[in-house]
Amino acid sequence: MDQDILKRTYQELNTCHCVYEKSILANYCRCSKAELFYIAERAGVQCQMDSAQAQCLKVFNIVCQQSRFILKNTDPQLGNLSHLKTFKLQVGGLQGLYHLIYPDSTPDEIIHDVYDLLTKVIARYPDLNLPFQTIIRYVSAFKVRTRRKLKNL
Repeated sequence: MDQDILKRTYQELNTCHCVYEKSILANYCRCSKAELFYIAERAGVQCQMDSAQAQCLKVFNIVCQQSRFILKNTDPQLGNLSHLKTFKLQVGGLQGLYHLIYPDSTPDEIIHDVYDLLTKVIARYPDLNLPFQTIIRYVSAFKVRTRRKLKNL
């Protein structure tokens, strides 16, 4: 399938883009409001609720702005982040937020429900004046899983 056609079809089908799409597709997190869809051999994720998407976008943008120094990014728009930096922000940010809500436990390898986690964060910090030092520490520490090497058969 031509890349332009694929991109156009993706945009037409995905009317409520999931903010954490890359992390969900890479199995770093799940969300009760996420819905998978497929175009040719490609997968996408859309949000089933506009208000949930707005909530995710608001929190993600704040984490992005507070993490600019860690990412060595001076662009205030943060529009063209690399795949790795996006993962660091998404997964590391979620792990930091998880730690705020559950300080006595370590985040599981997979965040089981992004929507539920962010709802709890907003309930505890309604003005979103979050302790960013904690969150940024998780963003900075996040490492993408390495692929396992297959043994020669």
